[in-house]
Amino acid sequence: MKRNITITEYDEDYMGIFFGFYSNDKISIRKDLSKAAKKHIIFHELTHSQKMFESKLLSELYANWVAFMASPIGGIIVVFKTITSPKRLKYYKNLIFK
Repeated sequence: MKRNITITEYDEDYMGIFFGFYSNDKISIRKDLSKAAKKHIIFHELTHSQKMFESKLLSELYANWVAFMASPIGGIIVVFKTITSPKRLKYYKNLIFK
């Protein structure tokens, strides 16, 4: 089945702590990211669009693996930007340890 997925770039003000997200055949991505980071995020969100796992943890692990295979440098950039952002760290800590 062919699907049309649109990708739109937004400012950090709109995206908040998120670098990208997928919803209803639309990928939203932060426009201030490097080309490599954007590629990583796009592959990550495209993987989520496949809805392969019911488990949020498995879905995230698989989407990250696919994205790292597509853009390893982008993945490193995203990880670095995440570990140096107190807001993102707090979000993921609360998500994992709720």
